[in-house]
Amino acid sequence: MIQCNFLLTASIAYGKFDYKERIEFVEIEKNLLFGNAYLDAYLDNENEKPKINPGECRILLNNQLTTLWRRIENSKEYPYNLIVRKPTDSKHLYFYWMLRNKSEIEDFERKYKDTYNLKFRGMIGVLREFTENSIDNNPFQRMG
Repeated sequence: MIQCNFLLTASIAYGKFDYKERIEFVEIEKNLLFGNAYLDAYLDNENEKPKINPGECRILLNNQLTTLWRRIENSKEYPYNLIVRKPTDSKHLYFYWMLRNKSEIEDFERKYKDTYNLKFRGMIGVLREFTENSIDNNPFQRMG
């Protein structure tokens, strides 16, 4: 999506959900998703504070998996080492999918915030810079 200049957001929630295939017609695709996890992720993406920024991927924390969240948050193994908690947000973990390692987070955050005056054009530039730097070392980037 970055290569096509599209900015997306992603909220991930844990819980039950269901996916049902629907009848499709030429150029009309239908999908039915429902359940608490889907609804929680959707509401988080649309309404939660702090507002999710373009390019961000965050995991909505809940009480069900506190031990798992702590294990993920403290992992040094890729890609889990790119999942961190921001000091200003106790409801989410943030996944820095565009980076190679955790040491780049501070630089990325500074540059991303500097783009505020440039709006989305600047945000795409920073996301593209870090994505292109990490694409050779990141098997997930080659899939998208």
